[in-house]
Amino acid sequence: MIITTELLVIGGYLAYEGVVWGVGQWKHWKLGKKTKEFRVKPELTEDDHILIEKCREIMKSNFPLGIEDRLKVMTPTERADLFQKLILELNSVYGVNITNIAFLHTDEIGSGTYGYYLRETHSIRFNFDLLSLDDPAILREMVDTIFHEMRHALQYKAVSDSSCNYGTDEQRYLWALNFLNYIPGYVDFAYYQQQILEADARQIAELSMKGF
Repeated sequence: MIITTELLVIGGYLAYEGVVWGVGQWKHWKLGKKTKEFRVKPELTEDDHILIEKCREIMKSNFPLGIEDRLKVMTPTERADLFQKLILELNSVYGVNITNIAFLHTDEIGSGTYGYYLRETHSIRFNFDLLSLDDPAILREMVDTIFHEMRHALQYKAVSDSSCNYGTDEQRYLWALNFLNYIPGYVDFAYYQQQILEADARQIAELSMKGF
């Protein structure tokens, strides 16, 4: 039986692809097993319900007719000023003290990134280019980012500051565990979405903005 060079090449390629697939599946299984404990649906605590109601009060005073109605008549600079004002108002609600706020262009913050919290500098960064657009869905997502990133600031304070007694022991334990084993989106986007730090921040932001 004569095996041609072409068949050897094809066979070698298929074998290589099989190995790559197998390694990928093993890594995914290993990551899933390692992170199973903190990939859980977050349950709202009494502190969470109080926080959400206070956030909704701030939304009502700043967006009485809705997010789009308020932002559509504002310039990008005015929107940025409003975002800073909102964060200063929310500082006392979340029990954090974010004063380092910056608005960066897409080439600085990353394409598709609305904003993020940096626990190393206790700061929040926003995408000024996205904030400058008049797309209602994008503007809503930008406001959502405020509540989402402020929640990350509170999560970190709850596990790093012994004077902070927000939430339950279980809640703080899962947050701390997740911070130590955080899953970036580029590693596994599904697990990134499911980890409690992200699922919890999305939930708080969604409930705080519901109806606006």
